[in-house]
Amino acid sequence: MESYRKEHGLPADSSGVAVLVQQMVAADVSGVVFSANPISGNRDEVMINATWGLGESLVSGKVTPDIWIVDKADSRVKETYIGEKGTMTILEDGGTA
Repeated sequence: MESYRKEHGLPADSSGVAVLVQQMVAADVSGVVFSANPISGNRDEVMINATWGLGESLVSGKVTPDIWIVDKADSRVKETYIGEKGTMTILEDGGTA
């Protein structure tokens, strides 16, 4: 981790940076969970975005995902939006399609 910090000009005592590497799996559904609502800034809510297939189409903005806003205190779903997911990214030999 120190070499990463050095390469990116970060102080050696900084602990706010993490590097995560994950293996890609052939998912039927993918999502992103935000520990606070990034739209409203409400830290008492969790926002979940999800779509069919791999997360590539979600994070690239190719689809409008399904969205759930969840209250952290009681896990109650406060809001639900079903997005128009016109495409699905899948894993194929040598890449995605």
